[in-house]
Amino acid sequence: MGFKSPQRAQSLRLPVRRKRNLNENEDVERNSKVLMIPILPGWQGMECGQLVGLSEDLDQIDVARALAEDLGRVDAMFMVGNASEIPWRDGYFDVAYVGTASTEEVKRVLKAGGVVHEWQSEF
Repeated sequence: MGFKSPQRAQSLRLPVRRKRNLNENEDVERNSKVLMIPILPGWQGMECGQLVGLSEDLDQIDVARALAEDLGRVDAMFMVGNASEIPWRDGYFDVAYVGTASTEEVKRVLKAGGVVHEWQSEF
């Protein structure tokens, strides 16, 4: 999975940071509400108040749900969705991790001062 420049997110005036490792999550606090599109490798180690992962891949969702249950991660939920239609209310999330260019929808669901991280594959 590769990444393009954060031009779209910057045009929305969102702080954008590129990431290669989800363990580099200085913007995520224990009570943060985190949005992840798609469900990215390494989410299991992220300590936050709530983690919502969206994907259009049903197998990916099933695997993430099973792993969350095995790990006792009651703070994590995974559901069908994408960056074009996020089934959440305005201003809910503190941080978003996205695998594509940020959208107006991502901006809509982030709180004022929220941060977008564009994930980059290490491959």
